[in-house]
Amino acid sequence: MSRSNSDTPTGDIRVANAFFRRLLWLFLFGIIHAYLLLWDGEILYPYALVGMLAFNFRNWKAKYLVTGAVVLLIFGTALSVKDYIITKRANDKAQVAQLKKDKKETLTKKDSTAIDAWDGMLKERTPDKEKINKKIAEYNKGYFSLVWYKASINQYMQTFIMYRYFFWDILAMMLLGMAFFKSGILKAARSNRFYIIMLIIGYAIGFTVNYFESEHLIDHNFSALSEDLTNITYDLGRVAVTFGHIALIMLFCKSGALGFLRKSLAAVGKMAFSNYITQTIICNIVFLGIGFGLYGKLERYELYYVVFSIWLFQLIISPIWLKYFRFGPLEWAWRSLTYWKKQPFKK
Repeated sequence: MSRSNSDTPTGDIRVANAFFRRLLWLFLFGIIHAYLLLWDGEILYPYALVGMLAFNFRNWKAKYLVTGAVVLLIFGTALSVKDYIITKRANDKAQVAQLKKDKKETLTKKDSTAIDAWDGMLKERTPDKEKINKKIAEYNKGYFSLVWYKASINQYMQTFIMYRYFFWDILAMMLLGMAFFKSGILKAARSNRFYIIMLIIGYAIGFTVNYFESEHLIDHNFSALSEDLTNITYDLGRVAVTFGHIALIMLFCKSGALGFLRKSLAAVGKMAFSNYITQTIICNIVFLGIGFGLYGKLERYELYYVVFSIWLFQLIISPIWLKYFRFGPLEWAWRSLTYWKKQPFKK
Protein backbone atom coordinates (compact mmCIF):
# COMPACT_ATOMS: atom_id res chain seq x y z
CA MET A 1 0.00 0.00 0.00
CA SER A 2 1.47 3.37 -1.01
CA ARG A 3 1.81 6.24 1.41
CA SER A 4 0.36 9.67 0.77
CA ASN A 5 2.59 12.73 0.63
CA SER A 6 1.14 13.93 3.92
CA ASP A 7 2.48 10.78 5.62
CA THR A 8 6.04 11.32 4.43
CA PRO A 9 8.36 12.41 7.28
CA THR A 10 9.84 15.27 5.27
CA GLY A 11 11.53 16.79 8.30
CA ASP A 12 13.36 13.56 9.08
CA ILE A 13 14.35 13.12 5.43
CA ARG A 14 15.77 16.66 5.29
CA VAL A 15 17.83 15.99 8.39
CA ALA A 16 19.06 12.67 7.03
CA ASN A 17 19.92 14.24 3.66
CA ALA A 18 21.91 17.00 5.33
CA PHE A 19 23.68 14.51 7.59
CA PHE A 20 24.74 12.23 4.74
CA ARG A 21 25.78 15.14 2.52
CA ARG A 22 27.90 16.35 5.43
CA LEU A 23 29.57 12.95 5.74
CA LEU A 24 30.11 12.61 1.99
CA TRP A 25 31.96 15.92 1.99
CA LEU A 26 33.92 14.74 5.04
CA PHE A 27 34.81 11.60 3.07
CA LEU A 28 36.17 13.78 0.25
CA PHE A 29 38.07 16.00 2.68
CA GLY A 30 39.61 12.85 4.12
CA ILE A 31 40.82 11.69 0.70
CA ILE A 32 42.38 15.11 0.05
CA HIS A 33 43.93 15.18 3.51
CA ALA A 34 45.53 11.76 3.06
CA TYR A 35 46.72 11.87 -0.55
CA LEU A 36 47.39 15.57 -1.14
CA LEU A 37 48.13 16.90 2.34
CA LEU A 38 50.21 13.78 3.01
CA TRP A 39 48.86 12.61 6.36
CA ASP A 40 48.70 8.80 6.33
CA GLY A 41 47.21 8.76 9.85
CA GLU A 42 44.12 10.47 8.40
CA ILE A 43 40.90 9.97 10.40
CA LEU A 44 38.22 11.95 8.52
CA TYR A 45 37.79 9.22 5.92
CA PRO A 46 37.09 6.53 8.55
CA TYR A 47 34.84 8.91 10.51
CA ALA A 48 32.72 9.51 7.40
CA LEU A 49 32.33 5.82 6.54
CA VAL A 50 31.58 4.69 10.09
CA GLY A 51 29.39 7.73 10.76
CA MET A 52 27.02 6.63 8.00
CA LEU A 53 26.48 3.37 9.85
CA ALA A 54 26.33 4.97 13.31
CA PHE A 55 23.44 7.17 12.11
CA ASN A 56 21.17 4.10 12.24
CA PHE A 57 21.63 3.80 16.02
CA ARG A 58 20.76 7.40 16.90
CA ASN A 59 17.40 6.45 18.44
CA TRP A 60 18.73 3.70 20.67
CA LYS A 61 18.55 4.18 24.41
CA ALA A 62 21.80 4.93 26.20
CA LYS A 63 22.03 1.47 27.80
CA TYR A 64 21.73 -0.25 24.41
CA LEU A 65 24.35 2.06 22.90
CA VAL A 66 26.75 1.17 25.72
CA THR A 67 26.01 -2.52 25.24
CA GLY A 68 26.70 -2.22 21.51
CA ALA A 69 30.00 -0.44 22.21
CA VAL A 70 31.07 -3.13 24.67
CA VAL A 71 30.27 -5.88 22.14
CA LEU A 72 32.35 -4.11 19.49
CA LEU A 73 35.28 -3.62 21.87
CA ILE A 74 35.13 -7.28 22.89
CA PHE A 75 35.16 -8.29 19.22
CA GLY A 76 38.17 -6.06 18.60
CA THR A 77 39.90 -7.63 21.60
CA ALA A 78 39.10 -11.10 20.24
CA LEU A 79 40.87 -10.16 17.00
CA SER A 80 43.90 -9.09 19.06
CA VAL A 81 43.83 -12.44 20.87
CA LYS A 82 43.81 -14.17 17.48
CA ASP A 83 46.80 -12.09 16.33
CA TYR A 84 48.71 -12.95 19.50
CA ILE A 85 48.01 -16.68 19.12
CA ILE A 86 49.26 -16.59 15.51
CA THR A 87 52.44 -14.75 16.54
CA LYS A 88 52.99 -17.01 19.55
CA ARG A 89 52.64 -20.17 17.46
CA ALA A 90 55.04 -18.85 14.84
CA ASN A 91 57.53 -17.95 17.58
CA ASP A 92 57.21 -21.35 19.29
CA LYS A 93 57.75 -23.27 16.05
CA ALA A 94 60.76 -21.12 15.15
CA GLN A 95 62.30 -21.59 18.61
CA VAL A 96 61.97 -25.37 18.42
CA ALA A 97 63.54 -25.40 14.95
CA GLN A 98 66.29 -22.99 16.00
CA LEU A 99 67.14 -25.20 18.98
CA LYS A 100 67.57 -28.17 16.63
CA LYS A 101 69.73 -26.04 14.38
CA ASP A 102 71.92 -24.94 17.29
CA LYS A 103 72.42 -28.60 18.25
CA LYS A 104 73.53 -29.36 14.67
CA GLU A 105 70.52 -31.64 14.15
CA THR A 106 69.05 -32.18 10.70
CA LEU A 107 66.22 -29.74 9.99
CA THR A 108 63.07 -30.83 8.22
CA LYS A 109 61.41 -28.69 5.58
CA LYS A 110 58.86 -27.60 8.21
CA ASP A 111 61.68 -26.53 10.53
CA SER A 112 63.32 -24.39 7.84
CA THR A 113 59.96 -22.92 6.88
CA ALA A 114 59.23 -22.05 10.54
CA ILE A 115 62.56 -20.22 10.93
CA ASP A 116 62.13 -18.37 7.64
CA ALA A 117 58.54 -17.41 8.48
CA TRP A 118 59.50 -16.01 11.87
CA ASP A 119 62.51 -14.14 10.46
CA GLY A 120 60.26 -12.66 7.78
CA MET A 121 57.70 -11.59 10.37
CA LEU A 122 60.39 -9.90 12.46
CA LYS A 123 61.92 -8.22 9.42
CA GLU A 124 58.55 -6.83 8.42
CA ARG A 125 57.72 -5.55 11.90
CA THR A 126 61.21 -4.41 12.88
CA PRO A 127 62.72 -2.49 9.98
CA ASP A 128 66.51 -2.36 9.88
CA LYS A 129 68.58 0.79 9.76
CA GLU A 130 68.72 0.68 5.97
CA LYS A 131 64.93 0.79 5.68
CA ILE A 132 64.70 3.57 8.26
CA ASN A 133 67.27 5.66 6.40
CA LYS A 134 65.46 5.02 3.13
CA LYS A 135 62.19 6.25 4.66
CA ILE A 136 63.88 9.36 6.02
CA ALA A 137 65.34 10.03 2.55
CA GLU A 138 61.89 9.65 0.95
CA TYR A 139 60.38 12.06 3.48
CA ASN A 140 62.96 14.66 2.55
CA LYS A 141 62.12 14.68 -1.16
CA GLY A 142 59.88 17.12 -3.00
CA TYR A 143 56.11 17.35 -2.82
CA PHE A 144 55.19 15.15 -5.81
CA SER A 145 57.66 12.46 -4.78
CA LEU A 146 56.00 12.45 -1.34
CA VAL A 147 52.53 12.17 -2.88
CA TRP A 148 53.66 9.13 -4.87
CA TYR A 149 55.53 7.55 -1.94
CA LYS A 150 52.66 7.97 0.50
CA ALA A 151 49.94 6.81 -1.90
CA SER A 152 50.56 3.11 -1.17
CA ILE A 153 50.74 3.81 2.58
CA ASN A 154 47.41 5.64 2.45
CA GLN A 155 45.86 2.81 0.48
CA TYR A 156 46.99 0.32 3.14
CA MET A 157 45.63 2.53 5.92
CA GLN A 158 42.27 2.91 4.19
CA THR A 159 41.83 -0.80 3.48
CA PHE A 160 43.44 -3.28 5.88
CA ILE A 161 43.88 -0.89 8.84
CA MET A 162 40.43 0.59 8.25
CA TYR A 163 38.60 -2.72 8.58
CA ARG A 164 40.95 -4.50 10.98
CA TYR A 165 41.25 -1.69 13.54
CA PHE A 166 39.45 1.57 12.74
CA PHE A 167 35.97 0.23 12.02
CA TRP A 168 35.32 -1.54 15.34
CA ASP A 169 37.12 1.12 17.33
CA ILE A 170 35.44 4.18 15.82
CA LEU A 171 31.94 2.70 15.82
CA ALA A 172 32.34 1.71 19.47
CA MET A 173 33.50 5.22 20.39
CA MET A 174 30.63 6.81 18.45
CA LEU A 175 28.09 4.62 20.25
CA LEU A 176 29.66 5.53 23.60
CA GLY A 177 29.62 9.19 22.63
CA MET A 178 25.92 9.06 21.80
CA ALA A 179 25.20 7.21 25.04
CA PHE A 180 27.15 9.72 27.13
CA PHE A 181 25.40 12.61 25.39
CA LYS A 182 21.94 11.15 25.92
CA SER A 183 22.65 10.41 29.57
CA GLY A 184 23.92 13.95 30.20
CA ILE A 185 27.53 12.92 30.91
CA LEU A 186 28.95 15.04 28.09
CA LYS A 187 26.72 17.99 29.04
CA ALA A 188 28.22 18.28 32.55
CA ALA A 189 24.67 17.52 33.74
CA ARG A 190 25.58 14.83 36.26
CA SER A 191 26.55 15.43 39.87
CA ASN A 192 30.09 16.15 41.01
CA ARG A 193 29.99 12.90 42.97
CA PHE A 194 29.22 10.98 39.78
CA TYR A 195 32.15 12.54 37.93
CA ILE A 196 34.55 12.04 40.85
CA ILE A 197 33.68 8.33 41.02
CA MET A 198 33.99 8.09 37.23
CA LEU A 199 37.38 9.79 37.38
CA ILE A 200 38.75 7.58 40.17
CA ILE A 201 37.58 4.31 38.61
CA GLY A 202 38.63 5.32 35.09
CA TYR A 203 42.12 6.44 36.05
CA ALA A 204 42.65 3.58 38.53
CA ILE A 205 41.90 0.94 35.91
CA GLY A 206 43.40 2.76 32.94
CA PHE A 207 46.72 3.82 34.48
CA THR A 208 47.19 0.40 36.10
CA VAL A 209 46.67 -1.41 32.79
CA ASN A 210 48.88 1.07 30.93
CA TYR A 211 51.63 0.76 33.53
CA PHE A 212 51.85 -3.02 33.24
CA GLU A 213 51.64 -2.83 29.45
CA SER A 214 54.51 -0.34 29.33
CA GLU A 215 56.59 -2.35 31.79
CA HIS A 216 56.08 -5.53 29.77
CA LEU A 217 57.01 -3.83 26.50
CA ILE A 218 60.17 -2.27 27.96
CA ASP A 219 61.23 -5.50 29.67
CA HIS A 220 60.89 -7.37 26.36
CA ASN A 221 62.47 -4.59 24.25
CA PHE A 222 59.21 -3.99 22.34
CA SER A 223 59.35 -7.45 20.75
CA ALA A 224 56.64 -8.53 18.31
CA LEU A 225 55.31 -11.02 20.84
CA SER A 226 55.12 -8.42 23.63
CA GLU A 227 53.37 -5.94 21.34
CA ASP A 228 50.71 -8.46 20.37
CA LEU A 229 50.22 -9.49 24.00
CA THR A 230 49.72 -5.92 25.25
CA ASN A 231 47.34 -5.22 22.37
CA ILE A 232 44.88 -7.56 24.09
CA THR A 233 44.45 -5.15 27.04
CA TYR A 234 44.93 -1.99 24.96
CA ASP A 235 41.23 -1.12 24.70
CA LEU A 236 40.61 -1.70 28.40
CA GLY A 237 43.40 0.68 29.38
CA ARG A 238 42.73 3.49 26.92
CA VAL A 239 38.93 3.48 27.26
CA ALA A 240 39.20 3.60 31.05
CA VAL A 241 41.67 6.50 30.89
CA THR A 242 39.32 8.26 28.46
CA PHE A 243 36.50 7.95 30.99
CA GLY A 244 38.80 9.57 33.55
CA HIS A 245 39.65 12.39 31.12
CA ILE A 246 35.94 13.01 30.39
CA ALA A 247 35.14 13.17 34.10
CA LEU A 248 38.03 15.56 34.75
CA ILE A 249 36.96 17.87 31.91
CA MET A 250 33.35 17.90 33.09
CA LEU A 251 34.45 18.73 36.64
CA PHE A 252 36.61 21.50 35.24
CA CYS A 253 33.68 22.91 33.25
CA LYS A 254 31.36 22.76 36.27
CA SER A 255 33.91 24.41 38.56
CA GLY A 256 33.87 27.73 36.71
CA ALA A 257 37.61 28.06 37.35
CA LEU A 258 40.13 29.40 34.84
CA GLY A 259 37.52 30.89 32.56
CA PHE A 260 40.11 32.00 30.00
CA LEU A 261 41.33 28.41 29.59
CA ARG A 262 37.79 27.02 29.30
CA LYS A 263 37.06 29.63 26.65
CA SER A 264 40.20 28.73 24.73
CA LEU A 265 39.52 25.00 24.91
CA ALA A 266 35.94 25.56 23.75
CA ALA A 267 37.18 27.64 20.82
CA VAL A 268 39.66 24.93 19.83
CA GLY A 269 36.79 22.43 19.90
CA LYS A 270 34.55 24.63 17.77
CA MET A 271 37.36 24.82 15.21
CA ALA A 272 38.35 21.15 15.49
CA PHE A 273 38.32 20.54 11.74
CA SER A 274 40.40 23.62 10.91
CA ASN A 275 42.79 22.94 13.78
CA TYR A 276 43.22 19.30 12.72
CA ILE A 277 44.19 20.23 9.16
CA THR A 278 46.36 23.11 10.43
CA GLN A 279 48.34 20.64 12.54
CA THR A 280 49.01 18.58 9.42
CA ILE A 281 50.19 21.61 7.47
CA ILE A 282 52.46 22.77 10.30
CA CYS A 283 53.98 19.30 10.74
CA ASN A 284 54.48 18.96 6.98
CA ILE A 285 56.49 22.18 7.05
CA VAL A 286 58.46 21.15 10.11
CA PHE A 287 59.22 17.51 9.23
CA LEU A 288 59.00 16.92 5.48
CA GLY A 289 61.30 17.86 2.63
CA ILE A 290 58.87 20.55 1.47
CA GLY A 291 59.82 22.44 4.65
CA PHE A 292 62.59 22.09 7.22
CA GLY A 293 63.02 18.34 6.74
CA LEU A 294 63.35 17.44 10.42
CA TYR A 295 61.81 13.97 10.09
CA GLY A 296 63.98 11.47 11.98
CA LYS A 297 66.28 14.21 13.30
CA LEU A 298 64.63 15.08 16.62
CA GLU A 299 64.94 13.17 19.87
CA ARG A 300 61.72 11.86 21.40
CA TYR A 301 61.63 14.57 24.08
CA GLU A 302 62.19 17.26 21.43
CA LEU A 303 59.00 16.20 19.66
CA TYR A 304 57.07 17.40 22.70
CA TYR A 305 58.37 20.92 22.05
CA VAL A 306 56.58 20.77 18.67
CA VAL A 307 53.43 19.33 20.26
CA PHE A 308 53.20 21.94 23.02
CA SER A 309 54.02 24.78 20.61
CA ILE A 310 51.15 23.78 18.31
CA TRP A 311 48.78 23.42 21.28
CA LEU A 312 49.72 26.85 22.60
CA PHE A 313 49.39 28.42 19.15
CA GLN A 314 45.89 27.00 18.64
CA LEU A 315 44.75 27.85 22.18
CA ILE A 316 45.68 31.47 21.48
CA ILE A 317 44.53 31.79 17.87
CA SER A 318 41.19 29.93 18.06
CA PRO A 319 39.38 32.31 20.46
CA ILE A 320 40.77 35.33 18.59
CA TRP A 321 39.48 33.93 15.29
CA LEU A 322 36.03 33.19 16.70
CA LYS A 323 35.82 36.72 18.06
CA TYR A 324 35.46 37.93 14.47
CA PHE A 325 34.09 34.90 12.63
CA ARG A 326 31.18 32.52 13.24
CA PHE A 327 33.13 29.39 12.25
CA GLY A 328 36.62 28.18 11.55
CA PRO A 329 37.48 28.50 7.82
CA LEU A 330 37.07 24.80 7.08
CA GLU A 331 33.97 24.50 9.27
CA TRP A 332 32.46 27.34 7.23
CA ALA A 333 33.39 25.70 3.92
CA TRP A 334 32.07 22.32 5.11
CA ARG A 335 28.80 23.87 6.29
CA SER A 336 28.35 25.82 3.03
CA LEU A 337 28.98 22.69 0.95
CA THR A 338 26.59 20.64 3.09
CA TYR A 339 23.69 23.03 2.54
CA TRP A 340 24.94 24.00 -0.92
CA LYS A 341 24.53 27.61 0.09
CA LYS A 342 27.06 30.16 1.26
CA GLN A 343 26.77 30.47 5.03
CA PRO A 344 27.31 33.68 7.03
CA PHE A 345 30.96 33.91 8.01
CA LYS A 346 31.83 37.18 9.68
CA LYS A 347 30.16 38.19 12.91
